Amino acid sequence: MIKLPLFHQTWQIVHSCDQYRREPVAIAVSLFYSEWQSKFGDSSNRLRRTLDKLLIDWAPRDKKGRAFDISGNSVYDASFGGLTLTPTMIWVKPRSGRPICETSLVHELVHVGIWNLKGSNGDPDHLGKKFAGWTVEHSALIQRVNDKLCSLGI
Repeated sequence: MIKLPLFHQTWQIVHSCDQYRREPVAIAVSLFYSEWQSKFGDSSNRLRRTLDKLLIDWAPRDKKGRAFDISGNSVYDASFGGLTLTPTMIWVKPRSGRPICETSLVHELVHVGIWNLKGSNGDPDHLGKKFAGWTVEHSALIQRVNDKLCSLGI
């Protein structure tokens, strides 16, 4: 476990010391928060407090199960690139030799943000009709943040 700088009690679990150093991960989470705050606000600092106690597990194992695609359609044998497990814990599958911008980190952070606002779930069906919260603006935020991270080589 490695503590991330810039955050009070945010940690990551890495299974290989040469992947996803703490500084670039902290920059990615900070950039996500800045974009979230700019687009959706965080006047009570609730999301910031959540990000200050986040646990990110970069476990390389394959995970499969029932899920929803980005349009809200059920997928019964989905291969996951990441999961939001609790309001403060996410799992992200590392992509060997690939930058953070090519992982599901930012996508999972959006689920954390929505879960934080709703107090119940992070809208697992994305743009589907079963759960509320996710909008096209959330998808656009993911694209913006990942584009910025990629341009920084993160």
